[in-house]
Parts: sequence; C-alpha cells; structure tokens
Amino acid sequence: VDHVITMTDKKERRGLIPTAIIGASSSGISLPTSIISGLRGIPQISPLSTSAALDNKAQYKLFGRTIPNDDGTAVPLVAKFASWNVKYVAVLHVDNPYGNAFADGISKVAQRDAPNLRVETREISGSADDNKIFDVIKQLKDTKFTYFFA
Repeated sequence: VDHVITMTDKKERRGLIPTAIIGASSSGISLPTSIISGLRGIPQISPLSTSAALDNKAQYKLFGRTIPNDDGTAVPLVAKFASWNVKYVAVLHVDNPYGNAFADGISKVAQRDAPNLRVETREISGSADDNKIFDVIKQLKDTKFTYFFA
C-alpha cells in the first residue's frame, strides 16, 4: 500500500507521471490499492482480482478488471452441473479469501440459477497436511454427494 501511495502522488519521475495501474494479481491487494488510486484519480485495472466487493463503484470508483467476479466465474460451472441434472455437489476449497469467495459464489449462483442443485461447501486450511485432506475427502465420500469440485 505504501508503494501505491508513493506511486500515485502524481510527482514526475524520470519524466513520467502515472496515468493508470495495471494489477494487482489478487483481490486482497486490489481492495486497498484501488481505494488509494481511485482517490488520486488514477484507474486501476486487474487481470486476476475476482472479489465481488470490487464491484462497489462507490468505494472502488476507478477499478476495472478483465475477468468476471467470483459469482460470474461460477456461472458456467453451475450451468454445466445443471445440464447434467446433478442434484448434489460438494465444493472443497481452501480457507482463504479467494477460496471462500469462490465457494460462496457457487452457492449463490446455484440458488439463483439452479434451485434443484444443492451445494455444500467444505473448507480446509491452506496448511492442511495429507491426512487432514484425506479426512475431509472421506467425510464427503460418506455423504449422498456424487459430484465434487475442488
């Protein structure tokens, strides 16, 4: 964040004044940096930040992206499961902002677009060892779910 503050102070450096920011590669970085760049009148465009929070134009005035938000990326996945007449799908995801948001997006899109599709999410720690991962998979195996997305 300090680097963005310095970079967007609109002081000439080597004959250049910043006119846009390309990046960041994660929503966790784009959320604070796009507030700063927006306040300074500099657009920020990210190719990889998918948080739906960044859609709030009141807070992230000049933020844009070249990828759909987490809900948008879940649409084709849910459509595919619905086209296969899947009734139950379990989503295994890493417990971090991206994993949680993507799993939430799948659940929201399924409720909206495929009401007969039941989605259950299970999270695992990013530092989980093989035994913990196998335990979660075994728990999922013992359910009525026949489709899994991880």
